[in-house]
Amino acid sequence: MTNNNLEKALSSLPKNASKIQKSLLEKLVSQLTDEDWAQFDDSLLQEMTQTHMELAKNRGTGEAKLKIYTPKTDSLGPLKTIVDIVSDDMAFVVDSVVAEINRHNYLIELLVHPVFLACYDDNNNLKSVDDEGASCIRQSHIHIHIKDTLSAQAVKELEAGLNEAMKDVFTCNKDWKPMLAKLKQARVDLENARTRRPLKEIQQYCAFLDYLYDNNFTLLGYREYEFKESKGELASKTIKGSSLGLLHDDVRPAYISENVEGLPRNLQELRKNLPPLFISKTNRISTVHRRVPMDAVAIKIYDEDGKIIGEKLFLGLFTSVTYSRSVSDVPYLSEKVDEVLEMSGHTQGSHDRKALRHILEKYPRDELFQLSPKELLKISTSILHLSERQRIALFMRHDPFGRYISCLVYVPRDRFGTILRKKICGILEEKLNGQCQNFYTSLDDSVFARIMFIIKVSQKERPSYSQQELEQLLQEAGQTWPELLSSALIECIDCDQSVTDFTQRYGEAFPISYRSRYRPKQAIFDIQKIEHVLKENKLQLDLYRPEDVELKRLRLKVYNPAKPVTLSDIMPMLENLGLRAIAELPYEVNPAESDSPVWIHDFLLETPAIEGHLNIKTVK
Repeated sequence: MTNNNLEKALSSLPKNASKIQKSLLEKLVSQLTDEDWAQFDDSLLQEMTQTHMELAKNRGTGEAKLKIYTPKTDSLGPLKTIVDIVSDDMAFVVDSVVAEINRHNYLIELLVHPVFLACYDDNNNLKSVDDEGASCIRQSHIHIHIKDTLSAQAVKELEAGLNEAMKDVFTCNKDWKPMLAKLKQARVDLENARTRRPLKEIQQYCAFLDYLYDNNFTLLGYREYEFKESKGELASKTIKGSSLGLLHDDVRPAYISENVEGLPRNLQELRKNLPPLFISKTNRISTVHRRVPMDAVAIKIYDEDGKIIGEKLFLGLFTSVTYSRSVSDVPYLSEKVDEVLEMSGHTQGSHDRKALRHILEKYPRDELFQLSPKELLKISTSILHLSERQRIALFMRHDPFGRYISCLVYVPRDRFGTILRKKICGILEEKLNGQCQNFYTSLDDSVFARIMFIIKVSQKERPSYSQQELEQLLQEAGQTWPELLSSALIECIDCDQSVTDFTQRYGEAFPISYRSRYRPKQAIFDIQKIEHVLKENKLQLDLYRPEDVELKRLRLKVYNPAKPVTLSDIMPMLENLGLRAIAELPYEVNPAESDSPVWIHDFLLETPAIEGHLNIKTVK
């Protein structure tokens, strides 16, 4: 920021502006670049300063105050929405605010975030900035410009979301040290537990907890549970007063479940019998730091006889380094990968062992945490064989508690794009009767693009599907039209040469509008008609009724050489047959090495009554 810009900003204030107003304005504009100044005029500078003065007034510790408004100015071009926030200076304030705004799909044009010492008088009014004193606290001021204006309802919803996020940020910051202490104690308790598990396994778990403690896990919530048997039913109950962070009220669930009464007995038994340390992905979205599903680390509690009596649950997010560093540097993962490599049987230094390790290094970390070595070996070996025959491949994992299915899709890189990704997502949602909660795309030096889809499914009605058939559908979605047409021709024509000739002739002949409506198998009938039209140079007709239309409707395809038919010529003929044209879809088909195109007109027809001039009952 130049002195000229600062002087201009200060001159925008009233002549009787107080020292604190000037100091506050100076702090608010201190981060602006020369380009940012175009977002302000005198009116907005005054309004911003006054708003932050008001928000800072009488603000209690831990309390966040915010205001969302449209600035009263005409000199800045299109209207925008301003978000001003004042709060304690805390970790994750800015990224939590940005994540909430992004959740509503709003575009942030500008964000400034000065942090300074705010000093208050005995009446809790802001009296100075950056002075030392007992009444001074580090205070966060956020000023955001959102492109376009928001409706009153949209402002209300955004304000509610930001208030919730700020409360959660404060709670997580307040409870961070107690949660860290709980994590350290959980490690000590697990090390000393009288469990029958192998000592080496427990040591690996303890090393992993040390890794989490060393700033590699953002702690957001904690709760303790006890397992109780009552009338032959196993249940887990929250230990009152044990909850911290996002779970601090002892009521807020760690997992979102369709079963109001909690997990059924079979899943409670599964939960109890999981390993001493188990990592999973929750279906609860974090309101703090990153707006993604939170990670859960569950650690069993043992009594003096080594019996499992409860569980300690830590909610949070693995830090970015856990996803970027080598698996060799992450305890728990390094041992799991080594076990998979040993189980593979590939010798040290061999090409296949190196390739398998590379696959495991690149494998989605969240899945790597949750898959067993046996499952990992099966999947990674299949991926290894993909290099021999490049194709779309699908690998699936069910959440043990039935909340979601993770679908890892490998796609040859030269075929991957947004359109194909959306097609694949749509197929997975339809066939699994679920909803895509998240997807992650990975592109590197590999010949494959990797897309991880997290499909949320019903816990009460498990989806029924064949993974092999599902993979086949994905492969079809990734094929080009000529490839799909060639496959369809192979099923209908015995002669290989005819298949090749027709594929070359019609692979690129049909327009995109036709390809998006008709499957290649349907095109084969049209190709036969087109061939007849080109040979005879005469119009051809096809009257038919698809299975998805009601009885009084049918379709008519008109094939005409060289040019489209004149609708004024064909309409009277249809009317004479007692038919009325509802819609018409025209397509220009250009076969290779043909001197002229063939036009297809696909009419949707309707008869006022089945007893009309044409007996459409006989049309198939």
